[in-house]
Amino acid sequence: MKTGINGLDRLFSNGGYPEGSTILVLGGPGSGKSIFGMQYIYKGAVEYGEPGVFLTLDEPPEKIQRFRGTCPVSAGISRPR
Repeated sequence: MKTGINGLDRLFSNGGYPEGSTILVLGGPGSGKSIFGMQYIYKGAVEYGEPGVFLTLDEPPEKIQRFRGTCPVSAGISRPR
C-alpha cells in the first residue's frame, strides 16, 4: 500500500508497505513522528480517498493544530475528558 510519501514508498520493494501490515514508527522527541503520521493521513485522504484517524496520547491539541498547518482537510481536534 502506498503511503503517498514518495521518498518512503521508494524504500519498499512494491512501492509501498505490504497490505495488512502493522507499521510501528519509532524515534526520539522531535524526530518527525507526528508530522509523518499527519502527512500519511492527509495523503491517504486526498490521494486515495481513504479515511483516517490520528490519535495521540502525548501531544496537546494546540501543537497538533500547528502541525496541521494549512492542510485543506477538515479535522476535529479534541482534548480527552
